[in-house]
Amino acid sequence: VHGENIRDCQMDWDITKRLHAIKSLEDELKLSISELEKTETSLFRVEDTVAARQKLTRLEHLVLELDVLAKEQDFPSTRQLIQSHAAAHQQQITQLNHQLKKAHAKAASALRLKESKAELFGHSTHTESAENSALRHRAVSQAMNLNSAREVSSGLQQVRSLMANELAKSREMLTVLDNSSPTLKEIGVEHDNMSGLVRTGRSMITRINRREFTDRILVLLGFVLFVVVVLYILKKRVKALFS
Repeated sequence: VHGENIRDCQMDWDITKRLHAIKSLEDELKLSISELEKTETSLFRVEDTVAARQKLTRLEHLVLELDVLAKEQDFPSTRQLIQSHAAAHQQQITQLNHQLKKAHAKAASALRLKESKAELFGHSTHTESAENSALRHRAVSQAMNLNSAREVSSGLQQVRSLMANELAKSREMLTVLDNSSPTLKEIGVEHDNMSGLVRTGRSMITRINRREFTDRILVLLGFVLFVVVVLYILKKRVKALFS
């Protein structure tokens, strides 16, 4: 999907702009995850994970908005095309989320391993190292919980906004239907009147056809009677001449 030429798609500028924003944010998130995987244990920072998680949340919101915009399209081909983009990006989000969790777990595990080795080798800073480790783990936990809470809150606000928009559109559609109901009733009445006129016309045409058939029979009988009378008169004249 990322390799397709978006300019050839029959989509408006807003959707094309969102697709570019999603692609750019995906590239930034991939770079952040790559840097997090390459970060040395001593340089590991919780802020990097939180920043990457925020980018992932923003990416999820953009894809959700794209899917909503797809359902608003009038043409089925355009709607299916945008939904295919949204599905592909949603799959990409799942992969990036898995990679981010894996990179964070790897860095945190390496940090714990280093602290465990320092404790086994009996450094003089054992107590301080343990306290730093506990503080670091607590900070990581608090940061992750805070970020999760922010994600849930932001997601709920986004869903609420989308539901409000859909409700407003539903109300507009109901208003349009209410306004069009009298027109539909008038059309129904006119259709019934036209149907009555058509039935009356058919009945009249049937009667005319029957009357035409009767007239033809009468004309034929009259012509036969006329021929018989003429022949009878000619016969009488011929007999009178010869007699």
